[in-house]
Amino acid sequence: MSIAQIEAGPIGVVPKAATGQRAFFAPLEAFRGFAALLVAWFHSGFVYFEKPLLVRPANIYVDFFFVLSGFVLMHAYLGRVQSGMGFYRFAALRLARLWPLHMAMLFVWVVYIGTQVVLHKWAGIGDGEFGDTSLLSFVYNVLLIHSLGVMDHLTWNYPSWSISAEYYTYLIFFVFLSVFMRVKYTAITLASLAATLGLFFISILRDSPSILASHDFGLLRCIAGFFAGAAVYGLYQRYPLCLSRGLSSLVEIGALCLSIYCVVNSVADRGMQLASIASFVVLIFVFSSGRGILSDALSLSPFRFLGRISYSVYLVHAIVLSAGGFVMKQLFNLERTEIAPGHLAIATHLATPINLLLLGIVIVISTFTYRYIELPGQSVMKRMLLRDGK
Repeated sequence: MSIAQIEAGPIGVVPKAATGQRAFFAPLEAFRGFAALLVAWFHSGFVYFEKPLLVRPANIYVDFFFVLSGFVLMHAYLGRVQSGMGFYRFAALRLARLWPLHMAMLFVWVVYIGTQVVLHKWAGIGDGEFGDTSLLSFVYNVLLIHSLGVMDHLTWNYPSWSISAEYYTYLIFFVFLSVFMRVKYTAITLASLAATLGLFFISILRDSPSILASHDFGLLRCIAGFFAGAAVYGLYQRYPLCLSRGLSSLVEIGALCLSIYCVVNSVADRGMQLASIASFVVLIFVFSSGRGILSDALSLSPFRFLGRISYSVYLVHAIVLSAGGFVMKQLFNLERTEIAPGHLAIATHLATPINLLLLGIVIVISTFTYRYIELPGQSVMKRMLLRDGK
């Protein structure tokens, strides 16, 4: 099957086999929730010997977010762009989706760092290390440009580098759709391949075993995954999996096992990192049709809810982990040790229960921020930026 065949398919139409019960891609939503929790665990400073198998390489789950975002936004906006949606409206809608919670958490970080400074200065509590929390880096975060190479390290709410990269990828995506609508899947596929090759050669030039850029070439990394997800939407649109339940179940299990194998072997291995991103593409294509037993399990309400609050989980977890580590260190006089070259952590045999407790706190707080900051913030910002508020 060629890209030309995909281009020839019905434009902006979701096939009947893919509508109905799975219209909102419930299994993929659940995967997003699990990935967000694994990223949170990955960032935890509590370790016993080493992190669990699926947590150790969890920085690559950010690429799963990118691929899934490309797929979902192609589904949500292709028809609208074809119908004449303007650039400003698109940019405003996407900014309203990302910016309110990002800003809320940024101000929480300001309060948190300020509290640490006061405690250290007046009570001698803490180690006096606050990372890069300068005014300039704050402005870069407000403008969502902190993944565009303006800083040589991560700052403030450090996971938000990917939010910066994703927003500007949205804008590039809109331009690609508008300019190359007739050959959209060809253009998007080529852009994804070009970005991937760029990351690969940059890692070689840097003599780095990893292609997982963040503050420097995060935009390129996001384009590679996001555009791959948008391209695979063309496959889903024209050739959805219409298999029996039993065969669909086997294919789902196989796709999940393939992805797990690639991911657990992707630590500091650029080849397996590329394979992992490719496996995310396969995983999303397979589960987008949602006909097997794994899809049924992932469509249960608790897992779908976890997916809905995943953006909050992603932006909330860093400060919960940082505050949790700070409190634990002060209460139990724990010290950070170097568990690997350049990596400090608090080594304790209670790491797993502590991490599970912290993840539980993250979920509780994320439920609150989702309901009372994320959703209301989106509505308010839409009303501010758009006349119809929609």
